[in-house]
Amino acid sequence: MASSGHVVGNHTWTHPYLTKLTSDEVQRELERTSSAIEHVIGKLPAFFRPPYGDIDERVRQVVESQGMVPVLWDVDSVDWSGIPGPRVAANVIPHLRSNAVVLHHCAGHVAGTVDALPYIIETALAMNCTFVTYDKLSGLPAYQS
Repeated sequence: MASSGHVVGNHTWTHPYLTKLTSDEVQRELERTSSAIEHVIGKLPAFFRPPYGDIDERVRQVVESQGMVPVLWDVDSVDWSGIPGPRVAANVIPHLRSNAVVLHHCAGHVAGTVDALPYIIETALAMNCTFVTYDKLSGLPAYQS
């Protein structure tokens, strides 16, 4: 993925609700994942997406102490719930706009995403939307130096 131009970010090792963990547990989740990413692609991630969007000031401080920037989303496709493609598309298309960050998943019960993406992409292109990685959108580096 990284060699194809995708940005690889940290999403934790076990996908927990971070606000229910101690700061040390959050740090271990982040470090284990960042270490695995670095082992595979040779770079430490600069972006972190908290599972479930579960973040508070304490967790944010732990994330930032690890050299990462928390990234959330503007549009939730709700694909994680296992809904079919037309419903995924209906959750996304009305909310497409410039600089939107859309939440989709590639694991679990997400067959609806696979079905919906061609239509979502066609619609976005017809609206003159472009697709960029988060580093391009934010102007921040994708990986720690």
